[in-house]
Amino acid sequence: MLVLTLGGSIYTLRQMNQTIHQESMEKQVEAALWQAQEAIESRKRTALSISLILSNSPSILKAYEDSNREAVFEEVHKYLESMKTFGDFGQVDIQFHTKDLEAWVRSWDKRSFGMPLSGFRKGLVHVKKSQTPYVSIELGKRLNIKAISPILLKDDFIGSVEVIVGFEAISQ
Repeated sequence: MLVLTLGGSIYTLRQMNQTIHQESMEKQVEAALWQAQEAIESRKRTALSISLILSNSPSILKAYEDSNREAVFEEVHKYLESMKTFGDFGQVDIQFHTKDLEAWVRSWDKRSFGMPLSGFRKGLVHVKKSQTPYVSIELGKRLNIKAISPILLKDDFIGSVEVIVGFEAISQ
């Protein structure tokens, strides 16, 4: 009888321990998922803020008016340098597009421009049609967050700016 009682007690304790362990693991996973979602939302807000600032920059608007790619390239690099100085934003790439949705200025490659993007970049098409900002997570060369804002001059769509941020800062 003592053996049965002892065996039953051990079995019950084991079951309770497994249940507690499983509940603890579930809570840890839920907390990690919540933190990841918050970090992703924060990165999305940051990317959108940058794209909105650049889309309304007087110097960027003037460069668009003058069709001056060099001025846009210089301005965006000044902005990227100040971002490095004042914060840890991780890898940030910025791309400007023409009103016809072609690549116009890329922060990572001064010589790369003119590529038509409307055929495979639905976010760009959406921004041109709606003339409102758009943020998404997309798989291109890599999985990243893309925040696209229209560039408007006197209510006319003259292009867009796209801020591309990765998940490196989140995964650290």
